[in-house]
Order: sequence, then C-alpha cells, then structure tokens
Amino acid sequence: MNLMHQNQHLGIGLLPQVLSTTNDVGDYFPMADFREALAVMITGPIAQSETAILTILEAEDDGGTNAAPISGASVTLTGAQGGSASGLAALDVSGFVLTPGFAYIACKIETSDAITAAAVLMRGASRKETAQDCQVVTL
Repeated sequence: MNLMHQNQHLGIGLLPQVLSTTNDVGDYFPMADFREALAVMITGPIAQSETAILTILEAEDDGGTNAAPISGASVTLTGAQGGSASGLAALDVSGFVLTPGFAYIACKIETSDAITAAAVLMRGASRKETAQDCQVVTL
C-alpha cells in the first residue's frame, strides 16, 4: 500500500495576486502518474457585479505548448448580492479525459475587476498505486 504522499500531490495552481480585468495561468503539472485532479480557487472580496473564473487548461508539455481549456472544466464565482464577500470554488476534473498527446494541466483564473485570487491543484489516484493489503482466508 502506498503512503498518502505517493498517491496524491498538492501544488500551487496559481500564486495569490491581484488580477485586474485580466487572466493568469499557473504552472503546468504532469498528469501521467495521476488519474484525478481537484482545483480550488480562493478569492478576496468580490463585489456584486464582479466575477472570477477558474478554468483548467491542458497542454502537451510543462511549457504550455498548444494549451487549451478542457471542455466543461470551468467554474465562475460572482459577487454576493448587496455587498462583497470572499469566494471559494472547487472544480473536480476527475471525470475528464485529456486530449491524446496532452499530458499536463494548469489553473487559469480570469477576473472582471481587480480581484485577489489564488488556486491550489491536487492530483490524486496515482497510476502507480499498488493493491491494498488483503488477507486470504481458507475455508
């Protein structure tokens, strides 16, 4: 049985920063050894008319060659009605299949105004996972 750190990897999807009506993409992480991923976006206050969008991109290498969004792998946070509040959004991309030849993923955050945002990316279900210990009983 593998230890937890062998089956899962937690990485900084995007360093905390103020994004002003723009976007930024974090580092690309290899998925060759993992079958699942979970991205979490954390934001500072978002006013009612503002949005922050987390999208998962796929690419051929860690340099982002031919990067493209994974279809359906996006979540939008909109400011609370009547004021501003910090936001938290999770995006589970475990059920998504990467395009053949694409083996890396990254977090992209896009904002409609000056919003502080960051992302964490967890990869899990290691492809190197060994079978769990089991006990054989003879009847």
